[in-house]
Amino acid sequence: KKDSLWQSEDLGAVIGQDVGRTCILQGPTAAKFSTILDEPIKDILDGVHDAHVERLTQDLYSGDKKSIPTIEYFGGKLNDTEIPVEDVDGLLTSYDETKNTYRLHLSPSATMPTEDAWLALLAGPRRSWRHALLTSEFFFPGFIDTHVHASQYPNVGIFGKSTLLDWLNTYTFP
Repeated sequence: KKDSLWQSEDLGAVIGQDVGRTCILQGPTAAKFSTILDEPIKDILDGVHDAHVERLTQDLYSGDKKSIPTIEYFGGKLNDTEIPVEDVDGLLTSYDETKNTYRLHLSPSATMPTEDAWLALLAGPRRSWRHALLTSEFFFPGFIDTHVHASQYPNVGIFGKSTLLDWLNTYTFP
C-alpha cells in the first residue's frame, strides 16, 4: 500500500513515468459514493472532473458558463520580442500552403542564432500548440523533458529534410 500511495502522488515514482500504471486508491469515503457495479475508471474520473468543473463554475462565475474566459494558448515561454527572419544571418525561407521551410547557410564568419532565437523562429508568432511545444521546457512540469529543443536546433555541416510532425511521430508517446 505504501508504494502505491507514493506512486499515485508522484508520476516520477511510477515505472517509466507511465500514467497508465498509476494506482487509484479507494478509501471508505470514496466507497460510499461507488454505487455502480464494475463502473469503468474513466467514468469515475470523468464524474469527478465534471463535478469539480461544475463546482468551480458555480463558485467563480455564478454558474454562468458563458462568462468563463477562453484562453487558446496553453504553455511555453512568452517572448517579449519575436525574432525577425531578416535578422538571422544566412537564413533562406520559403513558404507554401502546407509548410514553412527554413534553410540555414552560414559563412565561416557568421554566427549561429541562439537556441532560444532559433526555437522562437520555428515556433512562430502565433500562440498555438506548436509554440507551446517548442518553447516549453517540460511536457509535464518537473517530470519529463521535452527534448524537442535539441532535435530542432541546426547543426553545422548536417543537411536533411525532416518535419516537426515526423519528429513528433517518432519521439512522442503513441
